[in-house]
Amino acid sequence: MGAEGMLTDQGAIHELRGTTRFERELGKDRVKHIKSQTASSDDDRKMERFWKTIYEEFLLRRSWEF
Repeated sequence: MGAEGMLTDQGAIHELRGTTRFERELGKDRVKHIKSQTASSDDDRKMERFWKTIYEEFLLRRSWEF
């Protein structure tokens, strides 16, 4: 099996100095953090579609109890 990766935009949460908690958590499962290039509309479009799918197919169908 090939290397796994998580594509993110270059949001401020991912631009902290050093290794972020997010990257450490990915590293535990040997997942590489891949940041999209600045002004990369193709990568951004993939990310936006991914989150739309998560929202529509999971979050809207879930009954949340607190």
